[in-house]
Amino acid sequence: MEQYCILGRIGEGAHGIVFKAKHVEPGMGWQCLRPVPNRLERSLLSRRWPCGGWKMASPTRPCGRSRPCRRSRTVSMWYRAPELLYGARQYDQGVDLWAVGCILGELLNGSPLFPGENDIEQLCCVLRILGTPSPQVWPEITELPDYNKISFKEQAPVPLEEVLPDASPQALDLLGRFLLYPPRQRISASQVWNEVARTQELWRHLCLRRWSSCKASQMTLGTQTWKQYYLCRSELEFRMESGRPEKDFICKAIAGHKGEIDELAYISTNEYRFNGQEKSVVCTVSSDATVRAWDLHEGTQIWSSPLQPAALVNLVTYPRLQLVVTVDERGLIKVWKAEDGCEWASFSLPTYSSALEACDILEGPLLLAACAEGALYTLTVPPLQLLSRVSVFPSNPTSLLCSPDRQWVFASTQNSDLGPKVFHTLSLLCPSEDEPPVYTTLPIELTSRACWAPAEAARLTVMHRNDNGMQLVVTTYELEAKKTRNRVDILVQQIASFLLPDTMMPPQLMKSHGSQVILLVSGSELVLFTVHGLQLAAFQDHQRPITSMWVGQTRVITSSFDLSLRVYLWSKDNKLPVLRSCYHLLGGSHRWASGFTHVESDSMSIVGVEARNIGTSILRSYYFKVQRG
Repeated sequence: MEQYCILGRIGEGAHGIVFKAKHVEPGMGWQCLRPVPNRLERSLLSRRWPCGGWKMASPTRPCGRSRPCRRSRTVSMWYRAPELLYGARQYDQGVDLWAVGCILGELLNGSPLFPGENDIEQLCCVLRILGTPSPQVWPEITELPDYNKISFKEQAPVPLEEVLPDASPQALDLLGRFLLYPPRQRISASQVWNEVARTQELWRHLCLRRWSSCKASQMTLGTQTWKQYYLCRSELEFRMESGRPEKDFICKAIAGHKGEIDELAYISTNEYRFNGQEKSVVCTVSSDATVRAWDLHEGTQIWSSPLQPAALVNLVTYPRLQLVVTVDERGLIKVWKAEDGCEWASFSLPTYSSALEACDILEGPLLLAACAEGALYTLTVPPLQLLSRVSVFPSNPTSLLCSPDRQWVFASTQNSDLGPKVFHTLSLLCPSEDEPPVYTTLPIELTSRACWAPAEAARLTVMHRNDNGMQLVVTTYELEAKKTRNRVDILVQQIASFLLPDTMMPPQLMKSHGSQVILLVSGSELVLFTVHGLQLAAFQDHQRPITSMWVGQTRVITSSFDLSLRVYLWSKDNKLPVLRSCYHLLGGSHRWASGFTHVESDSMSIVGVEARNIGTSILRSYYFKVQRG
């Protein structure tokens, strides 16, 4: 060990304790496997495995030489090489290569290939698949201490394609070259990476294991291989974590609107594509009475609608359908084709709209629109045919919020004595006098904010005043639809509630992450709580009030009047998610701009709305680079 400088302990692996070490003597490398052929792959893989790739426990001598006597118990049972099971006192890197083969087999099989509980049972598991070893196949077996002490019934090997029917011939060939009885016939360490790099099952398993929390729709291969996908997405994540100007992203100011941008949304699907066809496209509406589409990568306008009769104030998008829906300040709703900006359909509300929600369900895409008179309209998309009109809060502007699974609609009117309501979405499709919409009223008043937990089907968090109206309370509910033959009942269970600190300014923004974390924005401060009220963190990275917040699975982004965006990253190694502050993305000059008013993000870009001092707005995009090779 004097040849290595120990930098720290990583943990316990299949071969005992694994240390992170620096080699201090030239020509005496300590990696038994060298799976990283170039600097890019080395840097990316080292972020997944702290040792820098598939590294074995540090031996006392360089790879390729016989090791001194070590107890065979140093290797975990399921990955123990047969020579150790037969009592070998001297062994070399062949035991490591056998263990790698066992790990490969486990990846392909979804469970261990040889799950023995003791030495004898472990040998039985190996012999059951690979057959009984003989001196003709393995001459050195007769020299092992326990060879004559153990006898087994003769068994023929089972073809690996029968053991692993879903694996490709290429993967089975590689596995067979690891799992050979004679240690010196096993694939050499110098050959491993070239073989592994061509085995798509391994890269597929690495992708699914690393990004198991992502939706399947977000892992789109296209024409690329699993290896290309893994390396490109890992590089993209690294660049979004680093945020180095010019090195990691390209910043572009995109102008075009002659008024203030009131809302923006992505119309491109949030998929990770690395085949040259990926594109981040957003749509915006403005007081200049136009809706426009923008290519954030190129920094150009794709199309603009004709001038509308009134200023446009809100929009929602349907990326799957490539449709954009807008509403103007008079309540005129229109559907636009995202490809070319052609108008498809229109519908007029009796008064201005207080809320729009896109609701794409199995029964078909819907648009939910609330107006100032307190009514909720349910329309089909794209034809905008009226399905129902429900009076929710008469004469009160209504806010709407759909659950992640689109099965629930939360409706509230701010700071009112009227309790918020939660509707079962399907009941809004065809209500009648005999069958009115199914809803429940929550037992709270003076509601100010609400959000759904993205990792739960129906977990709702609401900010409201307590009974005497003096303190702010954050209450979390879980909802369930109980269906009987003729009706649907809504069951509501309060699972948590806590008072916000008296010293905290009333939050202007509230969102949720996962199932347990609530993010609140109070002035220029970002504060994280659990649903039970435990404060996890507080950040004061902005000099002026925060104007908007985007929350995703891997990061959080805030915008501020201080003309900056702040990027935070979720930590992956904790039971409760932990957020860490990473870097600022700066806007233009304070001489021309008054700050950021909105921020949104997708898998490859971040975009903010930068307000100008002359009463107009521009988009400022940050498009992250990925090398394709």
